This record gives sequence, C-alpha cells and structure tokens, in this order.
Amino acid sequence: MPKHDPFGAELPMIETERLVLRHPQKTDADNLFILFSDSVAMRYGSHEPWTERDAADAYIHAIELEFRERSRFRWAITVPKDDRLIGTVTLMNWDRTNRHAEVGYMLAPAMWGKGYASEAVCGVLGLAFGCMQLHRVEAEVDPRNEASVRLLERLGFKREGLLRDRWFLYDEWCDSGLYGLLRKDFKATT
Repeated sequence: MPKHDPFGAELPMIETERLVLRHPQKTDADNLFILFSDSVAMRYGSHEPWTERDAADAYIHAIELEFRERSRFRWAITVPKDDRLIGTVTLMNWDRTNRHAEVGYMLAPAMWGKGYASEAVCGVLGLAFGCMQLHRVEAEVDPRNEASVRLLERLGFKREGLLRDRWFLYDEWCDSGLYGLLRKDFKATT
C-alpha cells in the first residue's frame, strides 16, 4: 500500500457546523498560553500547566516543524465570528503502513458543555477516515475525566485497556484509559 499523504503546504482547514479548525498562527500564542496555563483545563492533560509565556511561542514553532515532518497535525479550534483560539485538536503518531493515528484535544473551560470538543474531534475524524485513509484512530484519556470518556464513547470509541500509573502529574500517579475507533464504527454526528 502506498504511503498516502493528503496534505499540501498547509494544514487543511476543517469547517464544522459551528467551528473552524485551522492551522495555528503566531497570533494564537496568547490564547494558547491562557489555555495551557489553566490548571482546570490541564487537570487531565499529559503535562502540568505552563508557567512561562515563552512556552506558547515554542509550541507554535513546534507545530510548524511537526507539520513539515508530517509527525503531528495540530488544529486551532476557533469560533468563526471572532477567529479566537478556544482549544486545540491534534492527530499524532501517524502510522501510514498500518493506517492508524492518535487523537488528542483540549478546550478552554469556559467553552465546556457546548458540544464544541465533540464537534472538533468529529471534524478531524472525518478527515482522518476520509482523505488520510486511516483504518483506526486511538485516544488515551485519564479515566477520571468522565466528560472526555463520554465524548469518545459518543463518537463510537471503545475502551480497549488500562495502563495503570502511566503518568506522574500533580504529585500523583495517573492511569490512562486506552480507546480505539475503527473506520466502520465511526459515528459522524455529535
């Protein structure tokens, strides 16, 4: 099977019913810092909150490098009326041979409960199972993050395992629930 790469010079924009997912820009750095320095937003993340504003600039730089290398694809989640970054959604660990990748997402707490995270993830899954021709998408989530678990299950993900004491964050060991979604099981509605 050929190593399919559907991307051109830029990350494709994804428009959903209420959101635009676009390539993050330098002008997003302030909102990225607000998001990733928020201890509530980061409670179940894979790293502790940022403490330095420079981390946002480094993140933007990494996004550019990783896109060029085709190793990670990060979209800014925005609401069209003001184009302000309210979160991110990422596809990473793309295995072209076995046609799978991992999805991750983060949303500002003020935007929780509006269905934006589901809508953004659903949009990226449409691209993953469409032009990227993936067969499988995986997600790793702290089992205590009940809202994220519900989001994944609503989109058709199945819990496939548990990695005990996977991450050491906030001075405690945290488990990771492993979830998988096959193309045939994808529910394209939010």
